Amino acid sequence: MSTFHAVPRKPIGSPSSEEPAPTEAQTSLLSHEGSKDGVRKGQSLNAEKQALRGVPGHNNGFHQSPGNTDKRRQYLRPIATWWQEALAVVLLLASLVASFATLYPYQGKPIPEWPYSITIGALLSIYSVILRLAATFLLSQGIAQSKWHWFSGGPRPLYDMVLHDNASRGPMGAFGLLYRLVLPVTWQWLGCMLAIAALLVGPFTQQVLQYDNCAVLDVGSEAYITRASAFMQSNEGSHLTLREQSFIIAGLYSPGVVINSCGSGNCTFAPYTTVGYCSRCEDISSQVRTDKVLEQDEDGFGIQTITTSIPSDQENWPVQVRYTSREREISQPYVDRTLATAVVRNDSYVVLIGLAENPWNRNNGDTPAECADPANGKLWRCQGYGAASCSLFPCLRTYHSTVTNGLLHEELVELESEALKSSLSPWFDRATYVQAVLNLSCINDDDRAILRNRSYDLDNEIAWLPYNLTSGERFTETDEPLSIPFNPDITDPMERGLIDRGCLFAVPSDYQERLMWYFHLFHTRSLNVTEVPDASGYRVNGQMKGSQIQQFVWNDGDFSMERTESLFDNITLSLTNALRTNPGPLWRATHVREGGYKPEATAENDTNYIDVTSLYLPAVGQAWTTKTCARIRWPWLILPAIVTIFALVFYVGVSISARTLPQDVRTWKTSPLPFMFYGPGGTDQSRQQEWFNATSQHVDDMDAAARKIHLKLDRDEAGMAFSRKRGAVVDAERSSLTSGSDAVL
Repeated sequence: MSTFHAVPRKPIGSPSSEEPAPTEAQTSLLSHEGSKDGVRKGQSLNAEKQALRGVPGHNNGFHQSPGNTDKRRQYLRPIATWWQEALAVVLLLASLVASFATLYPYQGKPIPEWPYSITIGALLSIYSVILRLAATFLLSQGIAQSKWHWFSGGPRPLYDMVLHDNASRGPMGAFGLLYRLVLPVTWQWLGCMLAIAALLVGPFTQQVLQYDNCAVLDVGSEAYITRASAFMQSNEGSHLTLREQSFIIAGLYSPGVVINSCGSGNCTFAPYTTVGYCSRCEDISSQVRTDKVLEQDEDGFGIQTITTSIPSDQENWPVQVRYTSREREISQPYVDRTLATAVVRNDSYVVLIGLAENPWNRNNGDTPAECADPANGKLWRCQGYGAASCSLFPCLRTYHSTVTNGLLHEELVELESEALKSSLSPWFDRATYVQAVLNLSCINDDDRAILRNRSYDLDNEIAWLPYNLTSGERFTETDEPLSIPFNPDITDPMERGLIDRGCLFAVPSDYQERLMWYFHLFHTRSLNVTEVPDASGYRVNGQMKGSQIQQFVWNDGDFSMERTESLFDNITLSLTNALRTNPGPLWRATHVREGGYKPEATAENDTNYIDVTSLYLPAVGQAWTTKTCARIRWPWLILPAIVTIFALVFYVGVSISARTLPQDVRTWKTSPLPFMFYGPGGTDQSRQQEWFNATSQHVDDMDAAARKIHLKLDRDEAGMAFSRKRGAVVDAERSSLTSGSDAVL
């Protein structure tokens, strides 16, 4: 068992004029071992040690690395000393670059499905941790290194070393050093500020990535909307089919459904054009005349007759409504009234609603509320009558459409009606005359050259060009038409290209006449109503007699010009939607046969037809599906980028300023050994610790020496002190003391 002998405490680095000799206690301890050889051996070692101190390279002064060491070791030593900082720089830059490289490809795009459920957020967190660790390490090393430069500039309080050490350990210590420093001390101040700012790197990085729902193209789903570049009615008489009539009546209730397909439920379509019909209504109430005649019956009661009419040059087609009121009719159970009438005049449907006494609400007998305002005096309902002339005509409708959650939204972006007023030309069946038009936005230069050669004017800035079909005629090299028999293989090559590219649009020229004939047959004449008195004496509407169109215009007395326009818009829209889906009989619309006649049953599969199926190809769109997408908020990466850049600037600046120090001192950084080995005692041989035997002031040499020194914190009569444990294994060759003894430092 070893014992401690109280010796005068010599602080680490305290001056000593000579090497201490063994004390009595140490000698007694040695004698207790039973031998004096140990003392002599120790004295011999001390003498050898003293002699070595006089040899260059073996003094304990301010050593530099030996100049005669192996060159390979000289080259590898800087790598061994600075590899951690180099790795930190690489990791610092790599983490920032990796953050940008990981986020940028997925900006506004679906989050990737990586193996093991790894997410972008997880990678971003890893990059953030690496960035903070690398930046903190560089800042710690830089602040620690700057303290040696700080003390080399002049006498400083020893407490400054404590402040620097605390600052190199974290943000709280950085606050303390900032309070001590003045701003001109650039590098320490910058390092402390960055150490504090590095705390915010994590929260800022977490704000960079957010998730939103976004639409992603679904290539596996189809998206189309029916459209038609032409339609052909059946060639049976001059009337509309029952199917076509039903489309008109259906428009009074709803415009119908456009057949479409969107597999994902969300689709978009580029603008597309389809043929159809449009309407135009003109308010002709200003032409209406009202005549009132007051008479008396045989009983002396008044009879008032109000005649509402539209003047006409055609005496056989008068447009008038006659309304008769009697003072005694309240006692009559039923009274028949004529409310409106309609005629077809000049390819227009003219409807007239007659004046029925003063305007009043037939449900309660009151004057309509809106009629109390004099500004509404010209409203149909307030003036008590109205008249409109509505026409239906072929047109081209251009739509921009979307399907959202399975619901189609069609927006009309352009309506062209004038271009279809071209001269008549025969259809490919040579039996039907059509009005055709070209979309100039899809024709090519060759088409333009041919059209100019055929005397078409293409110089005007127009989008639609009225066009005459060649209808099976073939042109010679001089562009002169040749009449030839019907042959599906020799149609005009230019027209074939126009058809296939969807540039040609055509409608039958006589379809408008069929529409007006239908209106004349089923929606003219008068609209009558049987009025029934209620308990209060007011007349209420009973059974209506007349066409459905007139009933919808009358609308139980709530009639208006706006409602009339809307009704006819819905009628033509319903008709258009039907024609898009039902372009006509195959033998006239898609597989055109000469004469437009249905082939015999035995000839259904022959090839004697002109295929124009591409005129009815649907508009193709893009299907989209909803996925979770990454939304990158780049401004939140500014702070991590600033910390990265200025951490590098800081460390480079500290390294450059450290060049004023000796080469070995530049390696000290965070090590506490320089202060322990070269503390206030200095480097003088006579003031150096007897147990310190590092070969140089390089931190690696000090580390090597420190590995052979064992200390223990213990208590003596003066308080707590470090004592060095001497042992045969550790210090047998260099210590002048005998194995097993203890010395208080």
